[in-house]
Amino acid sequence: MSIHSDESQHVVDSISDASESEEVITSEQNHNSELVYIVNVKNNTCRKTKVDEVLFPEAFQMTKQQYIILIQKPNEQTIMKIRSAYKLHPVIEYECNSSSYLKDHMIKIHDCLFLTLTDIPLTGSLSTPASLKIILMKGIMFLLYDEKLHCLEEIFVKTMKFSIFADQSTTPSEPEIAYRKSETALTNYKKRFTVKLDLVEFYELTDLEEVLYKLLHVMFMRIEELVSEMDNEVKICNEFATELSTTERIDFVLRVHIAKKTLINARNYVDTKSQLLPELIETNFLTKTFNQYLNSMGLNMKKLTEKIDSSRRLLKSSENVHDAIVEGKLSDTSERSNDLVKVFSSMTTIFLPLYLLAGFFGMNVKIPYRCDEYQDLTAFTVLCICSVVYLASVIILFRYKGWI
Repeated sequence: MSIHSDESQHVVDSISDASESEEVITSEQNHNSELVYIVNVKNNTCRKTKVDEVLFPEAFQMTKQQYIILIQKPNEQTIMKIRSAYKLHPVIEYECNSSSYLKDHMIKIHDCLFLTLTDIPLTGSLSTPASLKIILMKGIMFLLYDEKLHCLEEIFVKTMKFSIFADQSTTPSEPEIAYRKSETALTNYKKRFTVKLDLVEFYELTDLEEVLYKLLHVMFMRIEELVSEMDNEVKICNEFATELSTTERIDFVLRVHIAKKTLINARNYVDTKSQLLPELIETNFLTKTFNQYLNSMGLNMKKLTEKIDSSRRLLKSSENVHDAIVEGKLSDTSERSNDLVKVFSSMTTIFLPLYLLAGFFGMNVKIPYRCDEYQDLTAFTVLCICSVVYLASVIILFRYKGWI
């Protein structure tokens, strides 16, 4: 692709000015349209721009520096222009325009590496993950996203201190978990998390590789923190499974259900990235040092998977204990009811012959020993015969049904 010298010089001058100047903070921002930012990684500067300015790859190459171009809510026309300007394979355009939920995967085409990474959005919804699409080339990395992600917030706002992103940030809601962290625990975690990012010394990594690793690292750290929260929640459920009152049982069942759902979603996040890391290492697109970082992250992913499985087993055990206690209490109640029924049955059995005698002698017919010798006893005889026939029929029926 050829460009006019004036246009090339204009773009080079604009990029150089951005590298030497401070951040440009724009007060008016349109959330419904695409937002484009150019980050000079070496000089640690960021500025907002338009899509047309990033369509000159030769201008970026002439500066001999590494850039990250972030585009929020890119439309199909923008993606087509980028693909055409950088002479990328058409499959990259298809992958970028795909709006459906995609698992973590990668595609390597010539001198370009395309990655789709899923992350928990700032809304905290585990059931609706957001995707970050990365196009990595020599000296340039595109980050395409539809909504604010936790990993972008941590790196570009909290670590690199780009306030231009903070203007767009939203307050994250509480995650979908039953156990809520205390303010002290939350503060300690944020301090530990920030220190970890600041103290990492990357050895023989390019600036773009360093940012890519931080993206993966932040995603892993958030899942790890979420799993740690759920591990504490599972321990709480296990401790109180045997000491629940009747009113607390509904809350216990709800907490167990939410914990199981959260652990399943966390396991999906970990599994997709665990499958991606070996493929990313085998591409040979990145440096060997970067692959060593990925190997280390892969081992941590396996440990996290084991921790999730352990929490799920403990949660299942707590649920079984709770069910056994409920069944035991129901069995005790049933036994008490049976004992009460036995008492009433015994009383009925004792008084049944008396009821029978009272019934016969209370009938309005002539009965033996209460009538003259020559009076007719036909009615009494018929009643006795009917009673015997009814009793025999009931016995035969019960034997036929197997009830006695």
